[in-house]
Amino acid sequence: MGVRTHCLAEDGYDLIYVSSSSMAQYVEHGTTAPVVMDFVDVDSDKWIQYAQKTRPPLAWVYRAEGRLLRDYEAAVARMASS
Repeated sequence: MGVRTHCLAEDGYDLIYVSSSSMAQYVEHGTTAPVVMDFVDVDSDKWIQYAQKTRPPLAWVYRAEGRLLRDYEAAVARMASS
């Protein structure tokens, strides 16, 4: 258990606010506090847009990143409290 996860598990937070998918990694494990996910920017969509405006082979990389990130965003969104 990392230091950040350890703190989440033991410090008794009332609520945890996550403002982007890149910050979600810090609450994936080890908290019982309610979690609010507010993806101000949907980063996966940004990568997919890059792919649409770029030529292969870089477009393939951007598209793959967008799909992977979209799946991750969906998974961490399910961690949010309802």
